[in-house]
Amino acid sequence: MHETPENRPPKRAVPEAPPVASTELHEVCFGAGGAQFQVTKEPITSDNIGAALSVIEKCFSLKSDVEAAKLTYERFIAGPRRYHSEFSGTEVELLSYDLYRVGDEPAAVGGAYKLLNEPNRIYMGWLGVVPDFRKHQNPGAKPLSEVVLDDAIALARKRGETGIAAVAEDTPANRNTHAYYERHGFKVEKTFERNGELDRLYVLELRDTASKEGAEASREHSGVDVGDQLGQTAVLTDRNKEHEVSMHELLLHGTPFHIGRMHGELLAPLIGDVVQVYMDLFAALGGGDRESIRVSAQAFADRIEKFDPRYMEEIRGIASGSGIDLRDILAINSRTEILTSLLASSKECTLFCFAHEGILAQTWDWLRRLEGKTVLLRIRHDDGHTVLTMTEPGIVGKIGINSAGLGVGLNILSSSERAEGVPVHVLLRSALDARSWDEAHDRLTKSNIGTNSAITLADDQGRCMTYEYKGDGLKVLQPRAGVLV
Repeated sequence: MHETPENRPPKRAVPEAPPVASTELHEVCFGAGGAQFQVTKEPITSDNIGAALSVIEKCFSLKSDVEAAKLTYERFIAGPRRYHSEFSGTEVELLSYDLYRVGDEPAAVGGAYKLLNEPNRIYMGWLGVVPDFRKHQNPGAKPLSEVVLDDAIALARKRGETGIAAVAEDTPANRNTHAYYERHGFKVEKTFERNGELDRLYVLELRDTASKEGAEASREHSGVDVGDQLGQTAVLTDRNKEHEVSMHELLLHGTPFHIGRMHGELLAPLIGDVVQVYMDLFAALGGGDRESIRVSAQAFADRIEKFDPRYMEEIRGIASGSGIDLRDILAINSRTEILTSLLASSKECTLFCFAHEGILAQTWDWLRRLEGKTVLLRIRHDDGHTVLTMTEPGIVGKIGINSAGLGVGLNILSSSERAEGVPVHVLLRSALDARSWDEAHDRLTKSNIGTNSAITLADDQGRCMTYEYKGDGLKVLQPRAGVLV
């Protein structure tokens, strides 16, 4: 990725104070074997420019890229940070250029600049992660590239911007860069020629303003699918009619990470409330402090990743969008598994299915502190398949129906047996993502879930089954006279 607008010599110089060299504790990153390393972020200065360029050299193969990055960093350090670019024909302002260290090792660089003739948008500049730090053996870790992206998003929001842009060469050799942007919700705004080569301009829209406007339109025109109008985004609607419990509805579409991030952004305060409710409950039941719970939750990351990495991507997106620690989001997604390890028994929901009539219904008998905090996620996939699930903010799914005519319900079973596997809420969402009865049945019979539960699957063709999991065993129950209770 190149930044030619800022690599041109300035036409005028404006004296500017160099950045102050301060170090900021940023994240906790998990490495191989569960080792923990602090990730620190520091502005690029004359003291650490050599370390920053060592990252560039490991990430960019062309000598011209290293030279261009060096020019950018020198301009950022000594000024002027605002200048006229002959290439873009506009004023350019260098906003932020940072070095990230894992422990003491230079691990990544990130930056941002603004073309002053493009309102409401900043550009990412010189994003690079040293190959040794691009992957973590622990799948619960937040990739360092996402840490850098989150910082760019935070900077854009702080400035009141509504978009982030990035330029990448349109070549097969750059496919990993393209995949990175597309996985995180960027769209190609245009392809253009530069110096005889094609470049792609990627743009990520930060949808807060559009989402709020869309939600208002949805309230006024309930027949309009605002999600279709906004494309790959999310819309938050309040359902609070007379005699009904208040419930939010999110219309979600996009990549798994993007779906999660929009979920996290729009419901961040509620997700924080849900996390606190469960942390209080876990502690009251003897589960220990928050760090102890995080260790328990972290164990489920690997199970989710192996089952289907898309759901782990969505969970990472929720953490990114909400600004809440990834391990806390894992904890609420595996809350049933953590609770059943602390409880001898649990009395929750009542479910019934009248198969011939195509009726599946249940109660959700749970904590009073969660009243008014439930959410309807309406998730539309690229092939048109749509999921509608009632869940708790921050959790990828629970009970619901889909456009293939399938529905799922849940009961928790009391048992002394313990199982190790996929959290039941992830498995429920997986069943709803199935396009057919056979696909859902296959997922439910070949997946080992992490607790003792009964999942009921029904469809609009008169079929109904309950999958009863106890320990490592599975028993499938058929309806009697078309009824399951």
